[in-house]
Amino acid sequence: MRDSATTVTVGNGLVMVAPWVDRLGPLLTLNRRVRETPDEEDANGNSYYKGRSGCTHVTEKLYQLEEVNGAVIGYAPEGLLSRITGWLSRNGIYHSVKDNRDPLPMPDFSRVDFDDLGTRKGQEEALEKVAVSRCGVVSAATGYGKTFLIAQICKMYPDLRIVIATARKTVVMSIYERLMEDDWLKCQTGVICSSKDTGPDFRITVSTAASLAKTSYEATDLLLVDECHNFAAQTYSEKIALFAGCRRFGFSASPSGRSDNADILSEAMFGPSIFDFSYEDAVDSGSVVPIEVHLYAVNHGDSSGYTNQASVNRHGIWRNSSRNHLIARIARQYPDDQVLIMCETLEHVMHIKRYLPEAKVAYASCSKERYEREYLSKGFTDDPYVDKAEVDRIRKGLESGEVKLIISTMIFREGVNFRNLRVLIRADGMSCEIPSTQIPGRLSRTQEGKDKGILVDFNDLFDRRLRRRSRERLAVYRKKGWVIKNEQAL
Repeated sequence: MRDSATTVTVGNGLVMVAPWVDRLGPLLTLNRRVRETPDEEDANGNSYYKGRSGCTHVTEKLYQLEEVNGAVIGYAPEGLLSRITGWLSRNGIYHSVKDNRDPLPMPDFSRVDFDDLGTRKGQEEALEKVAVSRCGVVSAATGYGKTFLIAQICKMYPDLRIVIATARKTVVMSIYERLMEDDWLKCQTGVICSSKDTGPDFRITVSTAASLAKTSYEATDLLLVDECHNFAAQTYSEKIALFAGCRRFGFSASPSGRSDNADILSEAMFGPSIFDFSYEDAVDSGSVVPIEVHLYAVNHGDSSGYTNQASVNRHGIWRNSSRNHLIARIARQYPDDQVLIMCETLEHVMHIKRYLPEAKVAYASCSKERYEREYLSKGFTDDPYVDKAEVDRIRKGLESGEVKLIISTMIFREGVNFRNLRVLIRADGMSCEIPSTQIPGRLSRTQEGKDKGILVDFNDLFDRRLRRRSRERLAVYRKKGWVIKNEQAL
């Protein structure tokens, strides 16, 4: 028996369901995992939670309801259209779809670099998917060439106003510099971020998430967001609402697996996946190099007396002298290779720096005053403060191969092009799927003479919580088909 007719209307960035179907509610609800306010902080700003994990869950409805003439009508973001209509069809609820959006613009392929596209397996298909879609997520392995694909989209739509966004300033500058290397695009491209602002009047604007309000968002036809999984964070998702009237596409090597459970919010902003090119596909096509995981056992640490995550990390990872000394010894085993040691915090960077005084360091979100107070004065290092300009010089040195040994926070975990990087040491100890995809992805770039990337990771056997995290990272590596050496370290 047919249910009463439901009309699904889409336009201006929204989906309207009339009359509303109550059973859609749970399908469009996010149960976000969020950090609680710490109970106290020490003199250095370190957070402490008394006997708690420091996390809670908050329910967020991704829809709104209103009553019109006695009928309840629901509104949801346009990206959830496929989720809504798919559920209605699977549950036998008769519905019709009314599309009030403008027709898709005709693509112009005359300037697209098809010769280069032909050497990059899957990219021509991805370009075609964008051309025929209203929105969606392009999921492809790190090193696949998403920046190149974004440049071809800009060429495919020579008359559209385009904003390219990403969360990190280093990634913004990398994309901007790549576009400026193209003879046709360079005169049409501007950038807006804290270190460089050419203004919003260019046809193509590359912007950080924080600067999106400075772009000509009301006149934008197409929004392209690199590493779109980051925009599910509450601080960024509000920025995407500025672009409600335009087509939106996300690009990511890890569109799912957020630690705050907010994956559905990425779908709400950018739509469902329209193209998927796995790491195994990329290796088989020669787009990236294979990754080999070298696992080391860590048997000593001092985290057993702590219950909250920040303290476990501090005493089990950041200040663990046995673990940090092992990291330094491993780094010195590769004197002829480029080595990147990636940490979660600057505190950890500085503890490792004590064992590797010859290494450069890179970090963000630390004032000069704090650096001098907490690290210079306490003898961690004699190195001067690293400002934004120096971070940019280090990034370029990594890209050119001039910089050989670097300890960094997460500023280089996404969107950078380190073709010379052969060894990456994961000192961070994090476990969720996104960092376990993005961080090793720095190794994937192809380069003459580079047959593989070596990912060094640790099995922290001295603490059951850290040991569980180690196993969760290894599960992601196995899922991606990476070879794991030193299995005896398990």
